[in-house]
Amino acid sequence: MENEEMLAAIKKMFIEERAITDTKLEAMQEATDSKLEAMQTDTDSKFEAMDKRLDAKIAAAQEETVRQIKTLLENGVEKQLRLLAEGHAQILARLPDAEEQGEIKARVTTLEHVAADHTRQLNELWKAL
Repeated sequence: MENEEMLAAIKKMFIEERAITDTKLEAMQEATDSKLEAMQTDTDSKFEAMDKRLDAKIAAAQEETVRQIKTLLENGVEKQLRLLAEGHAQILARLPDAEEQGEIKARVTTLEHVAADHTRQLNELWKAL
């Protein structure tokens, strides 16, 4: 029975040692978990800060782009439109009004009829010669 008692004692020692090792491992696991959680929290806060800075930079770039577009429109397009409108106004100022256009149209029609009559008369004269 000596061997059995020794085996039982060794088994008991292994069980006690395993319990101590398990306790140490659990403590180490908890410490590692808490460190990882702290690192995750730190990383999350850093990413949030980076996101905020990036959002701010994007917003600033958008504002700058909008400002540049407004400046371009104001200095380029509006100026060209103003010049175009001035040219259009000059053209309209030179055009006759509706009443004058009617008179001009009537005169042109009369002249066309006279020219047609003269052409016919000249043709008759050429034939007579």
